[in-house]
Amino acid sequence: EMPLAAKASALQAAPGRLSGLAALSQATSFLTQSILPALLHRLDSVATLVTDSASITALFHEVGVNMRFLGVVAENVRVPAVRASLHIEMLARTVKALLRAALGHSTTPVATATSTLRQ
Repeated sequence: EMPLAAKASALQAAPGRLSGLAALSQATSFLTQSILPALLHRLDSVATLVTDSASITALFHEVGVNMRFLGVVAENVRVPAVRASLHIEMLARTVKALLRAALGHSTTPVATATSTLRQ
């Protein structure tokens, strides 16, 4: 296994290794043909309960899938209750990002920031 950088431009071929683009292509194929279908199978078989943010995040990280694929997974999962949980997670993450942006990228907890805004 070869760990990949988050950005394709950061991939550098070491001696005896695939070039950056070849490694990226191989990793993308592995993700789309093996990892994502296995994750979808687990979700569709309801073998793993995903009922909250922590369980969704834990499952994605356990199988090595970045949370940026949440929408792709939600779009392809077959169980309506699981799809609803994933949609709620996407909505919660969106609201969190919007709140952070509205609060000026503050790292202050929302309760404290909200009370400060009321003053």
